[in-house]
Amino acid sequence: MILTRQKQRIWDYFVALIFIFTTGTIAWFQYLTPGVAFVFFLIIAVVNSFIYRSRVPLGVKNKSFRYCLFVFFLCGLGMIFFYSPPKENSVIGYLVAMFASYLIISRYDFYYFRHLLTNIVFWIVLFGIPVFLLTEIDLLPLSILHVSFDYEMFLIYSIGWPSHFGRFAGIWHEPGACQIILNTILWLHVDEVRYWRWENGLFIKLIVILIGLILTFSTGGYIVFLLFLCACIWRLPMKKKTRYWLYPLIIISFLCVIVVMLNSETVYDKLFTEEENVSKVSRTMDILAMWQMALERPFWGYGLGTVDFWKRSEFLGNVACSNGLIYGLASMGFIWAFIFLSQVYHSIKRMNFSVSPLWLFLAFLLLQSNERYLEFPITFLFVFYFYSYNVKYGK
Repeated sequence: MILTRQKQRIWDYFVALIFIFTTGTIAWFQYLTPGVAFVFFLIIAVVNSFIYRSRVPLGVKNKSFRYCLFVFFLCGLGMIFFYSPPKENSVIGYLVAMFASYLIISRYDFYYFRHLLTNIVFWIVLFGIPVFLLTEIDLLPLSILHVSFDYEMFLIYSIGWPSHFGRFAGIWHEPGACQIILNTILWLHVDEVRYWRWENGLFIKLIVILIGLILTFSTGGYIVFLLFLCACIWRLPMKKKTRYWLYPLIIISFLCVIVVMLNSETVYDKLFTEEENVSKVSRTMDILAMWQMALERPFWGYGLGTVDFWKRSEFLGNVACSNGLIYGLASMGFIWAFIFLSQVYHSIKRMNFSVSPLWLFLAFLLLQSNERYLEFPITFLFVFYFYSYNVKYGK
């Protein structure tokens, strides 16, 4: 199948849009159900692979493909010999999402796909901010969408469940999930921010995304953004004239983030109040319970969505699996974790940013510890290798 340049561009935007929409959105992923959304995502990935079939054949020499084979083997062996029967289709969903994400990521240049994702997230946030502000003063009519919960919605934007969040969630299920996508986009542009290089209106796009991030009032999101600022200035070579205005700007940015954190009721309650915060207590119980489960079955785990996993979770007090990394440990064991984190680190190194890959690796760990996002495409951006890393958009 040969597409004209214009049709190819439209198709690529469509692929990137589905990539974003499959990452835990309410009006798409939750409404269609995860099973339907992941299958559709796989179909798009297969068609895309056929269009770009000359790129990265499915050979065993491909490190990303070998990782897919490893996970398929690990889950298959566990289901045959070690795991109890499944209570839900988590393992199938994870494998489908992983393989579909591999098929898409391995067919694109990093800079080009980053450009597509940035533009899509920019427009989502640009329209989402006024929607959020207007709903905060009750000027927009809302509808109720019943998925796992009754969500207040304005078109595709999530406003709250069962009532207003009072925080920006975009099209995702809660503000903590929204900040993962927004922080990810910012981190993918760490070099542009670090060296103040702006093309194709990128400065405005990142400012809008940053405003959206601030409005999430997410404690984890703010911590990851502070880490982002640290990475931007770490060992940054610059002329004296540049230092005179850049350092004050960075200091002001730090102070602004801290002030926003301290003035955010959500963040302040989590960090400083003596009363037990529901979110903090729930997350702590989730972590302790799943860590105990990981220690009980360190090699293979309890399996993704198995009867034993949920039975043991209920007994130990794990309700929401709110920490993605610990959830992976409890489900697939330390063997998976070692291979997974090794793959992530080497994939980040391939992005060839000017900062140490440890900065982004640490940010990845923090983001994955904020939500159960292991099975979503946005996570696999840091797991699989892109087709190329050297064709900068617009160059």
